[in-house]
Amino acid sequence: MIAGIIYVAAFIPYLTALKEADASIVVSLYQLTPIFSYVLGLVFLGEHLSALQMLAGALVIAGAVSLSSDPKKPFRPTGKTFGLMALSSFGLATSALLFKYFALDSLDPWATAFWEYVGGGICSLFLFAFIGSYRRPFIALLETGGARIAALNLSGEILTVFGTLAMSFASLSAPLAVVSIINGTQPFIMLLIGGMFTLFLPHIISEQNGRASLVHRIVSSAVIFAGVVFLFIWRLTAWNKTRDTV
Repeated sequence: MIAGIIYVAAFIPYLTALKEADASIVVSLYQLTPIFSYVLGLVFLGEHLSALQMLAGALVIAGAVSLSSDPKKPFRPTGKTFGLMALSSFGLATSALLFKYFALDSLDPWATAFWEYVGGGICSLFLFAFIGSYRRPFIALLETGGARIAALNLSGEILTVFGTLAMSFASLSAPLAVVSIINGTQPFIMLLIGGMFTLFLPHIISEQNGRASLVHRIVSSAVIFAGVVFLFIWRLTAWNKTRDTV
């Protein structure tokens, strides 16, 4: 339950940071999560990263920060924004650590996941019931959009649950930092989805990019892809070593 409570609570400083700074800066600072994951995994789980993993992580983080940022705006987060996002990233890393620790300790990851979501649900209900600044905009959004907004929100939450579960279970077979690094490829995935919608469903989403913006996105995506390739090489090497041992 504690992991779920921390996971939901970690979004409070994130939402606060969105009020303080541009969204591109806030999203870029989420790349602090792999760093905290590495430190927590090393201290509490004894997880070490190889030089190849660190290189891959640095490439993915650098590419994700570049892709999430706006090249037309200077990347200058204030101390308050940086502190809020550091707190949010630390909370997410701590939640992942607790899930992995309890799942490995109990040998029942599904039960661990269940109680994690119970804790997250309790925390969400508490925020909705007692924090008006979160409750009022949500109710206003539902009143404005009605069933359509409710359906979209429910669909998004279901996808988020599946994505979070996939990350949690992936952490049981790889270091926390590696899973967090792979999760950092989200801006690249969002770019691909946005491009597909622009090509085939422009009436839903249409991204208009100038040449400079397009070059920036291509270069950033290439850096992320290079990091993912290095991670694949590391995984392939590990599999070969395991096979040779057997």
